[in-house]
Amino acid sequence: MRREKFGRILLLMVVLPMIAGMTGCKGEQEIAFRHLALNGRKAPGVVRIDNPAAFDNLWQGLFAPREQPAVDWDSEAVIGVFLGEKPTGGYSVIVRKVARIAADHVQVQVDVREPGPDDIVTMAITYPGHIVAVDRRYLPKAPNWRLTVVDANGDLLFDSAESGNQTNEAMP
Repeated sequence: MRREKFGRILLLMVVLPMIAGMTGCKGEQEIAFRHLALNGRKAPGVVRIDNPAAFDNLWQGLFAPREQPAVDWDSEAVIGVFLGEKPTGGYSVIVRKVARIAADHVQVQVDVREPGPDDIVTMAITYPGHIVAVDRRYLPKAPNWRLTVVDANGDLLFDSAESGNQTNEAMP
């Protein structure tokens, strides 16, 4: 009797996760990332970079770039989120999470800050952006995978499928 009960419980423990995986209930897969820079560019949007030449090109187009950070291209790719030109200081974008939410879709969650009406800010044009290196093993291998950026409320900010501003071809 005990063996039979144990066998049923064991069967449920094995079969239920398999069924959940087949029905798409698996959920998202968080992707490790590391900070590279808080530099921006004039054009708002999101880019993915998978080679040093494209990264050099992006880096040269940034406002006030510091020394270009090292990227291990064998294990990392780069994602940049840019808010574009802003009329004052007080704006920022910070990557909080990168996750693969479908076989061909990666989503970046960011915190966006805008100055309030009573905030004291610099009176200078600014270019908020955040560039991160991500673990490329978990990125889709398809040539036209989707990269979206959402804010903390889940509101869509950028979609590479709609804007066409995604850089580079497929990850090797």
